[in-house]
Amino acid sequence: MRFLVIENEPVLKELYGLIIKYRYENATIDYATNVPEALSKIFANDYLVIIASFEMPAMNGVSFQKILGENWPFIANRVVFISDTIDIAYGSYIKKEGSFFLSKPFINKVFYELVDHILDTEAEKVSGECVRKYGRTETRVDCKLATIDSASGTCDFPVFINAMTTDHSQGGLGLEYACEGLQSGLKVYASVEYLRITNKQANVVWVKRTGGSAFRAGLQWNVA
Repeated sequence: MRFLVIENEPVLKELYGLIIKYRYENATIDYATNVPEALSKIFANDYLVIIASFEMPAMNGVSFQKILGENWPFIANRVVFISDTIDIAYGSYIKKEGSFFLSKPFINKVFYELVDHILDTEAEKVSGECVRKYGRTETRVDCKLATIDSASGTCDFPVFINAMTTDHSQGGLGLEYACEGLQSGLKVYASVEYLRITNKQANVVWVKRTGGSAFRAGLQWNVA
């Protein structure tokens, strides 16, 4: 279970970390003091919950929310913004995009209820094989990819990519991700913990940009 706390005030950053650890003892907590630092961490890691100050240096929560929507639309509803005041229009936008707002000072019980709601929602997404159509099963779980060097066939200096599965079958995976690391014809190792797949070789058979830095791709298992 991994949390990201975005807060530039050291006292509040430490406080939020203590509140999280008190209830979620085994949680891993990463910290960022501004949006660029937070985005680099989101690119490299998968966070179940993001706790963010609404008033961040050089950028407020709405701007941050728009970046998430364009690049990581599947994690917008994992964000809790914290502020002592918020404009009504801003609050409406955040709610519309699926994120949450917590007014400070807050009661820890309310904080935990919000976080539990996010965790329960994420658990429901991966609670089983929910919908079948055209021989594929829709899923929303984390997938880790490592590129394979086409000449040597090894993974000595891989490009690592974090993605989310959209569906899967015995033949391969559908993915969503936010970078330009994949191209048709590339060979990769795919790992999906929920599906008990570890470093399974696959071929990238198609890639499609869906907007901004968001992409979809199709993998086909290498059975050769």
